[in-house]
Amino acid sequence: MSVPLYDGDPAQDSREFRRCLGQFSTGVTVITGRAGQTLVGMTVNSFSSVSLDPPLILWSADKKSSRFPFFQVAPHFAINVLAENQVALSRHFRQAMPEQFACIEWERGRNGAPLLSGVAAVFECTREALHEAGDHVIIVGRVTRAMSFERRLLLFSQGRYRIPADHPDDVIQAKSDDMPQAAVDSSLLLSYLFRANHRLSAAFARFREGMTRDQHRVLIGIERHPDITFDELSQETFLGVQATEDAVSTLLAEGSIAGVTGKYNLTERGRLRRAELMKHLGDMERELLRDVPQSLRNAGRQVLQILAGD
Repeated sequence: MSVPLYDGDPAQDSREFRRCLGQFSTGVTVITGRAGQTLVGMTVNSFSSVSLDPPLILWSADKKSSRFPFFQVAPHFAINVLAENQVALSRHFRQAMPEQFACIEWERGRNGAPLLSGVAAVFECTREALHEAGDHVIIVGRVTRAMSFERRLLLFSQGRYRIPADHPDDVIQAKSDDMPQAAVDSSLLLSYLFRANHRLSAAFARFREGMTRDQHRVLIGIERHPDITFDELSQETFLGVQATEDAVSTLLAEGSIAGVTGKYNLTERGRLRRAELMKHLGDMERELLRDVPQSLRNAGRQVLQILAGD
Protein backbone atom coordinates (compact mmCIF):
# COMPACT_ATOMS: atom_id res chain seq x y z
CA MET A 1 0.00 0.00 0.00
CA SER A 2 1.31 3.48 -0.87
CA VAL A 3 1.88 6.22 1.73
CA PRO A 4 -1.51 7.83 2.55
CA LEU A 5 -2.10 11.58 2.46
CA TYR A 6 -3.61 11.25 5.93
CA ASP A 7 -3.62 8.44 8.48
CA GLY A 8 -5.13 9.26 11.85
CA ASP A 9 -8.04 9.32 14.25
CA PRO A 10 -10.95 11.30 12.73
CA ALA A 11 -12.23 12.12 16.24
CA GLN A 12 -9.06 14.19 16.71
CA ASP A 13 -9.11 16.02 13.36
CA SER A 14 -12.51 16.72 11.84
CA ARG A 15 -11.05 18.68 8.91
CA GLU A 16 -8.94 15.75 7.72
CA PHE A 17 -11.90 13.42 8.28
CA ARG A 18 -13.97 15.67 6.02
CA ARG A 19 -11.25 15.53 3.36
CA CYS A 20 -11.19 11.74 3.54
CA LEU A 21 -14.97 11.64 3.12
CA GLY A 22 -14.54 13.91 0.10
CA GLN A 23 -12.71 11.08 -1.68
CA PHE A 24 -16.16 9.54 -2.21
CA SER A 25 -17.97 11.32 -5.05
CA THR A 26 -21.67 12.11 -4.72
CA GLY A 27 -24.41 13.87 -6.57
CA VAL A 28 -25.80 17.19 -5.31
CA THR A 29 -29.38 17.57 -4.14
CA VAL A 30 -31.58 20.30 -2.72
CA ILE A 31 -34.09 19.04 -0.17
CA THR A 32 -37.21 21.18 -0.16
CA GLY A 33 -40.17 21.14 2.18
CA ARG A 34 -43.11 23.05 3.58
CA ALA A 35 -43.74 23.50 7.30
CA GLY A 36 -47.04 25.31 7.68
CA GLN A 37 -46.73 28.33 5.40
CA THR A 38 -42.92 28.31 5.47
CA LEU A 39 -40.96 27.03 2.49
CA VAL A 40 -37.47 25.75 3.20
CA GLY A 41 -34.60 24.34 1.14
CA MET A 42 -31.19 22.88 1.95
CA THR A 43 -28.29 21.68 -0.22
CA VAL A 44 -27.37 18.11 0.74
CA ASN A 45 -25.09 15.41 -0.71
CA SER A 46 -25.92 12.73 1.86
CA PHE A 47 -28.89 11.48 -0.14
CA SER A 48 -29.01 7.71 -0.73
CA SER A 49 -31.44 5.01 -1.73
CA VAL A 50 -32.48 2.50 0.95
CA SER A 51 -35.08 0.10 -0.44
CA LEU A 52 -36.94 -0.66 -3.64
CA ASP A 53 -39.84 -2.43 -1.94
CA PRO A 54 -41.09 -0.35 -0.25
CA PRO A 55 -39.49 2.61 -2.06
CA LEU A 56 -37.40 4.30 0.66
CA ILE A 57 -34.60 6.88 0.56
CA LEU A 58 -32.63 8.68 3.27
CA TRP A 59 -30.67 11.85 3.83
CA SER A 60 -29.04 13.35 6.91
CA ALA A 61 -29.65 16.80 8.37
CA ASP A 62 -27.21 18.75 10.55
CA LYS A 63 -28.82 19.47 13.92
CA LYS A 64 -26.99 22.81 14.06
CA SER A 65 -28.63 24.04 10.86
CA SER A 66 -31.28 26.72 11.32
CA ARG A 67 -33.39 24.80 8.79
CA PHE A 68 -33.28 21.49 10.64
CA PRO A 69 -36.32 22.22 12.91
CA PHE A 70 -38.49 22.72 9.82
CA PHE A 71 -37.55 19.37 8.30
CA GLN A 72 -37.91 17.74 11.71
CA VAL A 73 -41.64 18.47 11.69
CA ALA A 74 -42.45 18.66 7.96
CA PRO A 75 -44.53 15.57 7.04
CA HIS A 76 -43.46 15.75 3.39
CA PHE A 77 -40.37 16.81 1.45
CA ALA A 78 -38.85 16.57 -2.03
CA ILE A 79 -35.38 15.54 -3.19
CA ASN A 80 -34.29 17.68 -6.16
CA VAL A 81 -31.25 16.12 -7.90
CA LEU A 82 -29.34 18.99 -9.51
CA ALA A 83 -28.20 19.08 -13.13
CA GLU A 84 -24.67 20.03 -14.18
CA ASN A 85 -25.59 23.69 -14.90
CA GLN A 86 -27.07 24.31 -11.43
CA VAL A 87 -23.98 25.10 -9.35
CA ALA A 88 -25.45 28.53 -8.53
CA LEU A 89 -28.61 26.85 -7.24
CA SER A 90 -26.53 24.57 -5.03
CA ARG A 91 -24.66 27.55 -3.57
CA HIS A 92 -27.93 29.45 -3.09
CA PHE A 93 -29.45 26.74 -0.91
CA ARG A 94 -26.27 26.23 1.11
CA GLN A 95 -27.13 29.46 2.88
CA ALA A 96 -29.98 30.14 5.25
CA MET A 97 -31.77 33.30 4.16
CA PRO A 98 -35.28 34.72 4.28
CA GLU A 99 -37.47 34.16 1.22
CA GLN A 100 -35.20 31.46 -0.20
CA PHE A 101 -37.59 30.83 -3.10
CA ALA A 102 -38.29 34.46 -4.06
CA CYS A 103 -36.03 34.45 -7.15
CA ILE A 104 -36.08 30.70 -7.85
CA GLU A 105 -38.15 28.91 -10.49
CA TRP A 106 -40.26 26.22 -8.85
CA GLU A 107 -43.71 24.70 -8.76
CA ARG A 108 -45.76 23.13 -6.00
CA GLY A 109 -45.47 19.35 -5.86
CA ARG A 110 -48.28 16.93 -5.14
CA ASN A 111 -47.23 16.76 -1.49
CA GLY A 112 -46.86 20.54 -1.18
CA ALA A 113 -43.05 20.68 -1.26
CA PRO A 114 -41.43 22.95 -3.87
CA LEU A 115 -40.11 21.22 -7.00
CA LEU A 116 -37.18 23.08 -8.58
CA SER A 117 -37.06 23.70 -12.33
CA GLY A 118 -34.34 22.27 -14.57
CA VAL A 119 -33.26 19.43 -12.28
CA ALA A 120 -32.15 15.94 -13.33
CA ALA A 121 -34.60 14.05 -11.08
CA VAL A 122 -37.20 14.61 -8.36
CA PHE A 123 -38.41 12.35 -5.56
CA GLU A 124 -41.49 13.45 -3.62
CA CYS A 125 -41.48 11.80 -0.20
CA THR A 126 -43.48 11.30 2.97
CA ARG A 127 -41.42 11.28 6.16
CA GLU A 128 -41.12 7.67 7.32
CA ALA A 129 -38.72 7.82 10.29
CA LEU A 130 -36.08 9.89 12.08
CA HIS A 131 -32.92 8.33 13.51
CA GLU A 132 -30.44 10.11 15.80
CA ALA A 133 -26.86 9.83 14.46
CA GLY A 134 -24.30 11.96 16.31
CA ASP A 135 -24.49 15.59 15.23
CA HIS A 136 -26.95 14.69 12.45
CA VAL A 137 -30.40 13.15 12.19
CA ILE A 138 -31.05 10.57 9.47
CA ILE A 139 -34.39 11.26 7.78
CA VAL A 140 -35.98 8.31 5.99
CA GLY A 141 -38.62 9.07 3.39
CA ARG A 142 -41.09 6.91 1.49
CA VAL A 143 -41.10 7.93 -2.18
CA THR A 144 -44.60 8.60 -3.48
CA ARG A 145 -43.60 10.06 -6.84
CA ALA A 146 -40.39 9.87 -8.89
CA MET A 147 -39.47 11.80 -12.05
CA SER A 148 -36.30 11.80 -14.16
CA PHE A 149 -35.21 14.09 -17.00
CA GLU A 150 -32.61 13.80 -19.75
CA ARG A 151 -30.03 16.07 -18.14
CA ARG A 152 -26.45 15.45 -17.03
CA LEU A 153 -25.79 15.38 -13.29
CA LEU A 154 -23.89 17.80 -11.09
CA LEU A 155 -21.29 15.96 -9.00
CA PHE A 156 -19.31 16.83 -5.87
CA SER A 157 -15.93 15.26 -5.13
CA GLN A 158 -12.81 16.23 -3.14
CA GLY A 159 -14.39 19.52 -2.11
CA ARG A 160 -15.17 20.62 -5.67
CA TYR A 161 -18.08 20.62 -8.08
CA ARG A 162 -17.55 18.22 -10.97
CA ILE A 163 -19.31 17.18 -14.16
CA PRO A 164 -19.60 13.57 -15.36
CA ALA A 165 -17.48 12.29 -18.22
CA ASP A 166 -17.13 8.88 -19.81
CA HIS A 167 -14.12 6.99 -18.53
CA PRO A 168 -11.55 6.49 -21.33
CA ASP A 169 -11.57 2.72 -20.81
CA ASP A 170 -15.33 2.68 -21.09
CA VAL A 171 -15.22 4.74 -24.29
CA ILE A 172 -12.82 2.25 -25.84
CA GLN A 173 -14.95 -0.70 -24.75
CA ALA A 174 -18.00 0.96 -26.29
CA LYS A 175 -16.41 0.78 -29.73
CA SER A 176 -18.42 -1.52 -31.98
CA ASP A 177 -17.82 -3.09 -35.38
CA ASP A 178 -20.60 -1.13 -37.05
CA MET A 179 -19.29 2.26 -35.84
CA PRO A 180 -17.19 4.14 -38.42
CA GLN A 181 -13.55 4.38 -37.38
CA ALA A 182 -13.58 8.16 -37.87
CA ALA A 183 -16.41 8.51 -35.36
CA VAL A 184 -14.55 6.39 -32.82
CA ASP A 185 -11.33 8.37 -33.24
CA SER A 186 -13.07 11.75 -32.91
CA SER A 187 -14.84 10.67 -29.74
CA LEU A 188 -11.51 10.01 -28.05
CA LEU A 189 -10.05 13.53 -28.21
CA LEU A 190 -11.47 14.71 -24.90
CA SER A 191 -10.63 11.38 -23.33
CA TYR A 192 -6.98 11.90 -24.26
CA LEU A 193 -7.15 15.41 -22.79
CA PHE A 194 -8.50 14.07 -19.50
CA ARG A 195 -5.83 11.40 -19.34
CA ALA A 196 -3.08 13.88 -20.20
CA ASN A 197 -4.32 16.25 -17.50
CA HIS A 198 -4.16 13.53 -14.84
CA ARG A 199 -0.72 12.41 -15.97
CA LEU A 200 0.73 15.95 -16.01
CA SER A 201 -0.79 16.82 -12.65
CA ALA A 202 0.74 13.72 -11.11
CA ALA A 203 4.11 14.40 -12.78
CA PHE A 204 4.21 17.99 -11.47
CA ALA A 205 3.50 16.91 -7.89
CA ARG A 206 7.22 16.38 -7.22
CA PHE A 207 7.95 20.03 -8.08
CA ARG A 208 5.39 21.61 -5.75
CA GLU A 209 7.76 21.55 -2.74
CA GLY A 210 5.09 20.74 -0.19
CA MET A 211 2.37 22.82 -1.83
CA THR A 212 -0.82 21.00 -2.78
CA ARG A 213 -2.52 21.27 -6.15
CA ASP A 214 -5.36 23.28 -4.57
CA GLN A 215 -2.94 25.76 -2.96
CA HIS A 216 -1.14 26.21 -6.28
CA ARG A 217 -4.45 26.80 -8.04
CA VAL A 218 -5.37 29.46 -5.46
CA LEU A 219 -1.98 31.17 -6.00
CA ILE A 220 -2.63 31.24 -9.75
CA GLY A 221 -6.14 32.65 -9.24
CA ILE A 222 -4.89 35.45 -6.98
CA GLU A 223 -1.99 36.24 -9.32
CA ARG A 224 -4.37 36.59 -12.27
CA HIS A 225 -6.94 38.63 -10.35
CA PRO A 226 -5.47 40.91 -7.64
CA ASP A 227 -7.95 42.01 -4.95
CA ILE A 228 -10.06 38.93 -5.63
CA THR A 229 -12.78 38.06 -3.10
CA PHE A 230 -13.25 34.62 -1.57
CA ASP A 231 -16.40 33.88 -3.60
CA GLU A 232 -14.70 35.01 -6.81
CA LEU A 233 -11.66 32.87 -5.97
CA SER A 234 -13.82 29.82 -5.32
CA GLN A 235 -15.43 30.18 -8.74
CA GLU A 236 -12.20 31.09 -10.55
CA THR A 237 -10.38 27.99 -9.27
CA PHE A 238 -13.37 25.59 -9.62
CA LEU A 239 -12.41 24.27 -6.17
CA GLY A 240 -15.63 24.90 -4.29
CA VAL A 241 -16.01 26.54 -0.90
CA GLN A 242 -14.49 23.83 1.29
CA ALA A 243 -11.30 23.24 -0.72
CA THR A 244 -10.78 26.98 -1.32
CA GLU A 245 -11.19 27.66 2.40
CA ASP A 246 -8.60 25.01 3.30
CA ALA A 247 -6.08 26.27 0.73
CA VAL A 248 -6.54 29.93 1.65
CA SER A 249 -6.13 29.17 5.38
CA THR A 250 -2.82 27.40 4.76
CA LEU A 251 -1.47 30.10 2.42
CA LEU A 252 -2.44 32.86 4.86
CA ALA A 253 -0.75 31.03 7.74
CA GLU A 254 2.52 30.59 5.83
CA GLY A 255 2.47 34.19 4.56
CA SER A 256 2.15 33.50 0.83
CA ILE A 257 -1.04 35.56 0.53
CA ALA A 258 -2.59 38.42 2.46
CA GLY A 259 -6.25 39.20 2.97
CA VAL A 260 -7.43 42.75 3.62
CA THR A 261 -11.11 43.80 3.74
CA GLY A 262 -12.15 40.47 2.28
CA LYS A 263 -9.82 40.68 -0.74
CA TYR A 264 -6.70 38.61 -1.39
CA ASN A 265 -3.32 39.40 -2.93
CA LEU A 266 0.03 37.66 -3.20
CA THR A 267 2.75 38.66 -0.77
CA GLU A 268 6.41 38.86 -1.80
CA ARG A 269 6.81 35.31 -0.51
CA GLY A 270 3.84 34.21 -2.60
CA ARG A 271 5.24 35.82 -5.76
CA LEU A 272 8.59 34.10 -5.22
CA ARG A 273 6.92 30.72 -4.70
CA ARG A 274 4.77 31.19 -7.80
CA ALA A 275 7.81 32.19 -9.90
CA GLU A 276 9.71 29.12 -8.69
CA LEU A 277 6.78 26.85 -9.53
CA MET A 278 6.51 28.36 -13.02
CA LYS A 279 10.22 27.69 -13.58
CA HIS A 280 9.70 24.04 -12.57
CA LEU A 281 6.66 23.83 -14.83
CA GLY A 282 8.66 25.13 -17.78
CA ASP A 283 11.46 22.63 -17.08
CA MET A 284 8.97 19.77 -16.91
CA GLU A 285 7.28 20.83 -20.15
CA ARG A 286 10.59 20.95 -22.01
CA GLU A 287 11.49 17.52 -20.64
CA LEU A 288 8.18 15.94 -21.66
CA LEU A 289 8.12 17.51 -25.12
CA ARG A 290 11.81 17.27 -26.01
CA ASP A 291 11.12 14.68 -28.75
CA VAL A 292 7.97 16.39 -30.09
CA PRO A 293 8.50 18.47 -33.27
CA GLN A 294 7.85 22.19 -32.89
CA SER A 295 5.13 22.04 -35.57
CA LEU A 296 3.15 19.55 -33.46
CA ARG A 297 3.62 21.67 -30.33
CA ASN A 298 2.26 24.72 -32.17
CA ALA A 299 -0.73 22.75 -33.49
CA GLY A 300 -1.48 21.36 -30.04
CA ARG A 301 -1.24 24.83 -28.51
CA GLN A 302 -3.72 26.20 -31.07
CA VAL A 303 -6.23 23.41 -30.36
CA LEU A 304 -6.00 23.99 -26.61
CA GLN A 305 -6.36 27.76 -27.04
CA ILE A 306 -9.56 27.19 -29.03
CA LEU A 307 -10.96 24.83 -26.38
CA ALA A 308 -10.01 27.28 -23.61
CA GLY A 309 -11.75 30.13 -25.44
CA ASP A 310 -8.56 32.25 -25.65
